[in-house]
Amino acid sequence: MTVYKFVRRIPLKSMEKIDPEVLADIFDRAENAAYGKLLDEVSRHYIGFIVDSEAKIVVVDSERVLRVELIIDMDISPLVEKVAEQDEIAERIAEVFFGVVEREIQSILEEANEL
Repeated sequence: MTVYKFVRRIPLKSMEKIDPEVLADIFDRAENAAYGKLLDEVSRHYIGFIVDSEAKIVVVDSERVLRVELIIDMDISPLVEKVAEQDEIAERIAEVFFGVVEREIQSILEEANEL
């Protein structure tokens, strides 16, 4: 199987920490969305697919960010358009995953500003 690694940094602004349970729920929704996108893309093919993700708060250029790493281990067979298509599918799955994480984090940041 081909392994893809995607990394995204999400600014946390003034937020000091995120409740681990809330973060786990966010990642669960993001991984479910990634699986859903995969099925939309390749529902008529045999699929070997594993998603793993990790997040940690780091400081980059004196700014707190959530560093999110997504690993997609994927094998689509038979793949008509060769590896290039699988690469594009992995990128689209990653965009769905990160889109969910970014929206949820933004929502948390907005709620924190309202308090």
